[in-house]
Amino acid sequence: MLLDIDKIKVVIFDFDGVLADTGADIAGAIKATQEHFGLEPWDQKKILSFVGHGAKNLVDNTLAEAGEERLGEALKWYCDYYIDHTTVHTRLYPGVREFLELLKVKKISACVLTNKPERQTRKILDELGAIDLFDIIVGPESIGKLKPDPEGINYCLEKLGLDKEEAVMVGDSYSDILTGQAAGTHTCGVLYGIGDVKKLLAQKPEVCVEKELAEMFSDGKKYIENIRKDGKKEKKMITDIEIAQNSKMMNIAEIAKSIGIPEDALEFYGKYKAKISKEFIDSVKDKKDGKLVLVTAINPTPMGEGKTTVTVGLGDAMNRIGKKTVIALREPSLGPVMGVKGGATGGGYAQVVPMEDINLHFTGDLHAITAANNLISAIIDNHIFQGNALDIDVGRITWKRCLDMNDRELRNIVAGLGGRKHGVPREDGFIITVATEIMAVLCLSSDLMDFKKRVSEIVVAYNRSGEPVTCGDLHCEGAVTLLMKDAIKPNLIQTLEHTPAFMHGGPFANIAHGCNSVIATKLALKMADYCITEAGFGADLGAEKFLDIKCRKAGLKPSAVVIVASVRALKHHGNGILKDGLENLGGHIENIHKYGVPAIVAINVFADDTEEELNTVADYCASKGSQAVKTRVHGQGGKGGEDLARALVKMIDEKKSNFKPLYPDDISIKEKIETVAKEIYGAKGVVYSAKANEDIAEIEKMGRSDIPVCIAKTQYSFSDNAKLLGRPKDFNISVSEVKLSAGAGFAVVMTGSIITMPGLSKEPAALKLDIDEKGVITGLF
Repeated sequence: MLLDIDKIKVVIFDFDGVLADTGADIAGAIKATQEHFGLEPWDQKKILSFVGHGAKNLVDNTLAEAGEERLGEALKWYCDYYIDHTTVHTRLYPGVREFLELLKVKKISACVLTNKPERQTRKILDELGAIDLFDIIVGPESIGKLKPDPEGINYCLEKLGLDKEEAVMVGDSYSDILTGQAAGTHTCGVLYGIGDVKKLLAQKPEVCVEKELAEMFSDGKKYIENIRKDGKKEKKMITDIEIAQNSKMMNIAEIAKSIGIPEDALEFYGKYKAKISKEFIDSVKDKKDGKLVLVTAINPTPMGEGKTTVTVGLGDAMNRIGKKTVIALREPSLGPVMGVKGGATGGGYAQVVPMEDINLHFTGDLHAITAANNLISAIIDNHIFQGNALDIDVGRITWKRCLDMNDRELRNIVAGLGGRKHGVPREDGFIITVATEIMAVLCLSSDLMDFKKRVSEIVVAYNRSGEPVTCGDLHCEGAVTLLMKDAIKPNLIQTLEHTPAFMHGGPFANIAHGCNSVIATKLALKMADYCITEAGFGADLGAEKFLDIKCRKAGLKPSAVVIVASVRALKHHGNGILKDGLENLGGHIENIHKYGVPAIVAINVFADDTEEELNTVADYCASKGSQAVKTRVHGQGGKGGEDLARALVKMIDEKKSNFKPLYPDDISIKEKIETVAKEIYGAKGVVYSAKANEDIAEIEKMGRSDIPVCIAKTQYSFSDNAKLLGRPKDFNISVSEVKLSAGAGFAVVMTGSIITMPGLSKEPAALKLDIDEKGVITGLF
């Protein structure tokens, strides 16, 4: 008889196989646990694809007995791909994280029992995204040699303060199970561990992984021939950066020419990147606009749901079906590139290139923003040091320094130490460049002079009488604008299929307004019949800010919205159950309809999605008044998005957009906050801190209640609590602070525990990046 999972308090895993890169151990442990508890199993295909060097070696070692012809079947059984350690862990990450999240929802602790040192075990588990999900207790190195023993289990239970009857032991071999029984815990066997490879080779796999991969990567380009040191050939799954490095880019002048931009309008940054001159932008201002399409998404998992990938692939697909299309994207920040999330160039065969350049320094726009922001800080402090003619209150300087890097140490600092000659001591802090008001001003300005005017209006501090002090008061708007004279020009790049893409500006959507520049979007509308653009994170953040801030300020009228969803993410929001997670998608569909814009859902298909699951999503979308279309642009490029492109064009032709912002300009700041909180997030109310009330009163006293609100909130939930998945109800939004961004023209509303300077993870992506003597970059996704 199966144990009742609701009565279990701890699951003890022997994860030693992960440390040895034999991912089938963990796969078997998870599958066995699911079957034992009678849970709906996650895609067995995903579980069977967990593999590392160890499994490959085991297969090789059996060839003499099993026969060469059995290798193909063995690899079907074991893996999507192998060889690269980093890639393997990327593949492990989703399945493991989903299972651990279920344990957490069920309030079950996970206990890791291993003979490896705690430091090494935590390192691996951190890579899998587990540390922040549940309490981990690791058996000390002295426990066990090759296998855990009863003493190790008892040690962990004692640390957790649990009885043996409240624990279940799973592992990668029956010796583990016997160990668990000896310790007095409930045990469950492992059906699909590495075990006896010869036995596995003799069995018929329940699922043919290769068939699913063939559907996802139908053109076969996802594999490249790799020659091993022993001279044997093997197929290797290549990474996004290898796909980009193997692509053939066209000279950017040819890309520009394809949409009517002459070579003399380009300012070249090498062969494959260029900025567009102001003179050319001015010359096309009277051309008719194309149709504007926004790509957004449901609330993402930590791995993201492929929004940029779908944006790029959809642009390629539109051109493939004969629709002249240009893409408009944001620039990546070095923070996530060196941190955990990754860059912003798409993935697989739906990428913009040159990928390495874009994800690193690109054309220097973000560095210019950093310099401009920090020039203002330097002028503020110098003004105070030189006599403080504006009587600035040192305790009320609202302007912070910035850096385009995740660095928690700089969130709160003391500046000006070292004596009178070195400045005036005061508390200060850094925010990440993409969260700065200079970034917002760049993205919302219509041209360089509009940028200068907006900079002059930026409030940087208050004087001792409580009156605002602006950049104009400090007379620094000219120098700041000078630093931005090149950065304000949009950048032209291309996709792998040579679709033109304007990439300009890069504010985060969880702490800023999350849209690329108005200049780039408007230029794209002039150069094509369709402009495909994106806004960051889920529709509750990026799309809301695109529609309520960017479109309002720039006079843009979107023709359609594409909402990206995946079965993986919907299961995440349903605690492992697809149908329970559909409400998250439903909320986003309903919200887009509130703006009067037709919406279509792009199901970003993963190799392990079943047709039943995909049809369930499609049927649900139809019940909400939106069509859902399966999309496979990651593995197939534009070809995999043609169905979506045709459906999108048909929807635009048949359904008129009656776009209007969610709220008018002439209501109070609080009314705007509460409208977004209730209508978009589904909150029952808003709770304001004392400081937030003071901030709002001050903004309205200055006569600026006419501005929209830019709400900083977690991206993982409709609420301001990342742990409330799905479509939560009966919650309040907590507002801690409200900041006036007078230059950008909105009020930034800080909610929950949101921060504007992220930190690095325990094992940041930067530790895996490298470059060789030939200049070849590795580890960049």
